[in-house]
Amino acid sequence: MSGCKTCDQPLNPQNKSGYCKRHISAALAQDPAWREKQRNAARMSLRSNPERLDRMRALAVEMGKLPQAVEARRKHCIERELWKVGNASQPKGSAPRIRGGRRQSATKNAWCPPHLLDDYKALTRTGYRAAEARAIIEDQHTVEMARFRRAIGAPEEVSDVAILAAFTEGCDKAMEVVRRAVAVAAPREPFGRALAAAGSIFQLQEDEVLSPSSASHLMPARFAIALALKRGGMSLPVIARSLNRTDHTTAMYWVKRAMERESVDPEFACAVGVIASAWASRGEQRLEAA
Repeated sequence: MSGCKTCDQPLNPQNKSGYCKRHISAALAQDPAWREKQRNAARMSLRSNPERLDRMRALAVEMGKLPQAVEARRKHCIERELWKVGNASQPKGSAPRIRGGRRQSATKNAWCPPHLLDDYKALTRTGYRAAEARAIIEDQHTVEMARFRRAIGAPEEVSDVAILAAFTEGCDKAMEVVRRAVAVAAPREPFGRALAAAGSIFQLQEDEVLSPSSASHLMPARFAIALALKRGGMSLPVIARSLNRTDHTTAMYWVKRAMERESVDPEFACAVGVIASAWASRGEQRLEAA
């Protein structure tokens, strides 16, 4: 009785391969014809089962996203210097490099109005830093938009910067700025005006104030709005819905915290007064018009 050619394990007399069951696959894999036959069989199996092919493709994509696979590809590229192949196939002036440069430029300069892009490039080429050139272009765009709004007769709103600057000068000054803003701004519901005033004072975006986030820097603005609206006669459930909350107990808690903070923080008390002034100004304007 002969043994396996790899491990000397005794074989059945009828075994003609010369390998045991454990080593027969490795031995057959050395034959190119056998490997090609296996590949063809696998291809035929996948072609007859598209769902399995889709699953395998999706699995390959997911496995390629694993951190280990990404790191292995990165090391392989560095060790074999494959990046040189790409650079050599795309010299300066080639179409792929031109397209890539245009895409990169469009991404970096997406903030710039198209009609001012040439002016921005001219500034950067004449010695201005990118940040300085951007500030100049943004100021120019602001002036042009203000001129355009005046040309079409659109009302102008007082900027958040003006409201914040007035707030730092004193509560009365801030209230006066808010009243002027309400008088000249486009019509807006009272809550929107109060929300805009709170965003200006606390330097937040309106969507941040209304977001579901519980970040600590968002709470003072919510406290102030809730207290101002409560004193304006709005019920707690309506306050909660206005601030994208489902439970009136949240508004009740905010009002309580606002009253506690108002008693010890004069600046917060002033902020509540400014927001309340913005809330009430629309009503005052309607009364004066009547």
